[in-house]
Amino acid sequence: MTKEDLSKPAYTLTVDELLNIFRETFSAFLISNPVATNTQEKRPPIKGIHAISKYIGVSPSRGQKIKNDGLLPYFQNGRIVLFDPDEVDKVMHTFKKAK
Repeated sequence: MTKEDLSKPAYTLTVDELLNIFRETFSAFLISNPVATNTQEKRPPIKGIHAISKYIGVSPSRGQKIKNDGLLPYFQNGRIVLFDPDEVDKVMHTFKKAK
């Protein structure tokens, strides 16, 4: 980034100049923030009682009971129940350790 770029109004920058500014800014951010460089993609949520039951290997009625008892973290939007697979894995790992 040059001194000219700083004195130029943003609406007069070319696309190339703007991209260079973004690259410089975000590369400095990514270097200073190691959490942001984590490229592990988040898995999509598990949707519904039948899907979570299949995921943990129990019957749908048992899956409903586990959800109702609050053993698995979930969030609900209207009638749709969603489970974060990473959180479910953590909970299941904890239960396996307890045995």
